[in-house]
Amino acid sequence: MNIDRLGTRIRGIGLFSSLGAQIDDASVVRITSWDGWPGPEESRVEGIGTHLQDLYDEVVLGSEDEPWSQALRLVVDTAAPVVPYKDDEDAWYGPNVAVWSAAWAFALEELYLARCLPIPPELSAQLYWYERGHWPCALVMDSQFENTQDYIVY
Repeated sequence: MNIDRLGTRIRGIGLFSSLGAQIDDASVVRITSWDGWPGPEESRVEGIGTHLQDLYDEVVLGSEDEPWSQALRLVVDTAAPVVPYKDDEDAWYGPNVAVWSAAWAFALEELYLARCLPIPPELSAQLYWYERGHWPCALVMDSQFENTQDYIVY
């Protein structure tokens, strides 16, 4: 993994800069506040995390624990100041989940790039929203996650 490349990528994005902002596509399902997030136990939220874990499990090597942790920490440290992140909150707290979800997505992208592997469509769809300052916070339907319209967006 190239932590410097990841840092440049993250600093070049207005991560979470458009939360709640208008999206010029009526087909996109949205929430407009943190309170609109359905919570971590909702299957459509859980499905995103589970699938990111599956993608990670497909490509990670045991020796990459330290670079992976560095990648996650880099994204968290960059994203946390942009939202009302709280170190002492848990997975029930939307801003923390948003930050850690972004960390996983961007660290996974870097992992795939480092392996010269194509970025999976479901990861590309999530990155699309993060790159535009939004949070793809849940799935519209449990079984669909490969397109940008498959996500509920904040």
